[in-house]
Amino acid sequence: MIGFAGLVLFVWLLVEELSVSSLMVPVAIGTIGVAIIRPSATSYALRRHSERAGVATSTINVLLFASGGVVSTLIASIENGLPSVLASVFTASSLVGVWLLHFLKSGERSGGGA
Repeated sequence: MIGFAGLVLFVWLLVEELSVSSLMVPVAIGTIGVAIIRPSATSYALRRHSERAGVATSTINVLLFASGGVVSTLIASIENGLPSVLASVFTASSLVGVWLLHFLKSGERSGGGA
């Protein structure tokens, strides 16, 4: 859904001028996608190390907030074309997620991996 939000924002900006709804609808779609995916992703990440769940959860949250802060700062520093940059980040993060999922799945099949 996060990649879909990026595509919606790209298309909306091509069809219509920038408005509150042209930003808020894709951001809402992306937020819903994160809310749906994040608990499952955390459970999947903790599955292999359930005996260290507390430390692992803390580490995941620290990395999440640190990377979110860095990416937010980078996006906010770009003044020209901010909506298209936001759409690009949504789409790119979705593609990276698909790649990571494929990488983890192939690691499980070969017996190694994360």
